[in-house]
Amino acid sequence: MTKLLIVEDSAPQAAELSLLLESRGFEVSVATDGLSGLSRCRAHSYDAVLSDVVMPGLDGYQLCRQLKSDKKTAGIPVILLTSLSEPMDIIRGLECGADNFITKPYEPDYLLERIDRLLTNKALRHQHEPDIGVEVVVMGERFTIRSEKEQMVDLLISTFEEVLRSRQREYEAKLCEETVRESHRFLQSALDALSTRLCIIDGSMTIVFANERWRSFAQSVAPAWPKSGVGANYFAFWQKVFSAGEELTDTVRTGIDDVLRGNSKLFTHEYSARVSDKWCWFSLTATRFEEPGTHLVAIEHEDITAKKQLEQQFLHSQKMEAIGLLAGGVAHDFNNLLLVIGGYTDLVRRSLAEGDERIGDVDEIGAAVKTAAALTQQLLAFSRQQRLSPRVLDLNTVASDLRKMMKRLIGEDIQYDVDLLEDLGMVNADPGQIQQILMNLVVNARDAMPKGGRVLVSTTNVEIDESQLVAHPEIPKGRYVVLSVNDTGQGMDAATRARIFEPFFTTKEVGKGTGLGLSTVYGITKQSGGHVWVCSEVDRGTTFKIFLPRVDAKAFVPEGLEALPDFSARRSATILIVEDNTAVRDLLQRVLRGAGYQVLSASHPSEARALCGNAKHKIDLLLTDVVMPETSGPLLASELRAGRPDLAVVLMSGYSGASLTQNEDMVPGAAFLEKPFTATSVLRTVRESLE
Repeated sequence: MTKLLIVEDSAPQAAELSLLLESRGFEVSVATDGLSGLSRCRAHSYDAVLSDVVMPGLDGYQLCRQLKSDKKTAGIPVILLTSLSEPMDIIRGLECGADNFITKPYEPDYLLERIDRLLTNKALRHQHEPDIGVEVVVMGERFTIRSEKEQMVDLLISTFEEVLRSRQREYEAKLCEETVRESHRFLQSALDALSTRLCIIDGSMTIVFANERWRSFAQSVAPAWPKSGVGANYFAFWQKVFSAGEELTDTVRTGIDDVLRGNSKLFTHEYSARVSDKWCWFSLTATRFEEPGTHLVAIEHEDITAKKQLEQQFLHSQKMEAIGLLAGGVAHDFNNLLLVIGGYTDLVRRSLAEGDERIGDVDEIGAAVKTAAALTQQLLAFSRQQRLSPRVLDLNTVASDLRKMMKRLIGEDIQYDVDLLEDLGMVNADPGQIQQILMNLVVNARDAMPKGGRVLVSTTNVEIDESQLVAHPEIPKGRYVVLSVNDTGQGMDAATRARIFEPFFTTKEVGKGTGLGLSTVYGITKQSGGHVWVCSEVDRGTTFKIFLPRVDAKAFVPEGLEALPDFSARRSATILIVEDNTAVRDLLQRVLRGAGYQVLSASHPSEARALCGNAKHKIDLLLTDVVMPETSGPLLASELRAGRPDLAVVLMSGYSGASLTQNEDMVPGAAFLEKPFTATSVLRTVRESLE
């Protein structure tokens, strides 16, 4: 049941109003003054408040202001019962955040209709609008009014109705027309201050009111067409400006007709239309309000092109995330296959005598395995699952070190220039991966300029603030170091730009590209906490910008070079292999047993626990996959180390990034093998871990 609170110091008026509302099914509570009304609202939940303005102590304006300033009660619609005799009354209502005015005396049916409309509009407001500010000057005083857009429109529309009713009563009572004119002038001023484009139409689709935003908009999009203001046909203007098709026109006309006829009280529609040779997105909102004998509809037009662009960017980000998960899973499984192929290839190679004609064939298999492994690494880079070794570095150093190589790489017909900011900030990233980003972008630029051109590599510091969010809405505010690669090549159209970061998408001829270069750039940048921005037009070149978070160099200690340990053989050791892939498990057993180690194997963690619990087995080293059924390898290692603190651990995985840093932190001192690995790398890692 809808709950209403009446705040009225006049007991007879409160009783009369309560009886009326209760007879129509409302649950009614009464407060005799503003303070008790405020206390009731904070203690109970009400759907709306009807308050008198003139009351002792806390008056209606003050009550409304306090309700709207409290987050707990700000959403309660407030109807002020007032005489509305002066424009200043409206100003006070706007300042305190009131939702509606109702003038005393009022007809019961009119009051009930107004309450019903306010509650319906409240329910239909599905999106919170940011506060807007309106500055008005009345009687030499400047007032700043802040309120939700829809709330302000509701209040101004109700005020407009009250002005019309007041005008009719003044005509009947032969009152001074100057008061009405002043009210209209104020209403026009207040509505002109709104940031939204607003017009009001009657039952014949004729515009009876248009605010300044509407008039300016109409003048800007159709300067030679005068039929856009008061007296113009709304649909004639709409079709002229928006160049809408018949289907869209019929949809909008039907929706507004329904509102005019009372079949619905609100119509909203989003659509795209060409305005001044440019496609834009708009949101249309039609709201019905009534004056006895007259049907009026307020229509708002809002340009939501920027909002739609953000939505498209979000959807693209989701798509790239899904593709990344797929690519990472494929790379992981493929790495297991490559491990088996490469491992057995290595064993076969070792078994062949020097001069055997089959050695060349085996080496070709090994080379193909390495090529395939490089492709999986690019897939892992895109999916942000590669293993990074970040440190604090200067992008200028990276760009300078690669300058000579880049010039040789792009050829003599392309000019290669650098423009490096002297006082450049530092970033925390993997130097090798940053080199890969730069090389991929430069190679891509070269391929886009078959007839020659210019490549410019530059660096700069950028701080993304409110002013920058328009150009880079997808980048969070903060300090960044930007690496830019600009070319004068062929450029890209919109369809190509939308797909350039997808794995295996390429515009190059067959055999001239894998389609993983830009995917790798995207993955490395995202994994490093950065963002990729691209600007490109056909025949006007392309610019890639890599935004990396700027860091304080003093907060980090650069990594030093570690001396290689002395790898001395361990004469006797027992190794437990835990791997759910049978082919990989069998290969590891063969390699390690061939080197003289005692080997136990398990296909899942529970089997490994049983082997460790057997007193017959003294296990020296655990060689476990990271991702397994039941539990992860790091968790299994931590569990086994609880009873064996000296247990050596080697983690292996085809996922070389993701949570590996966290995994290594869970198992201190653990070594890591990145799939696919060779028999030599397995033996070396095992011997190092057992020392």
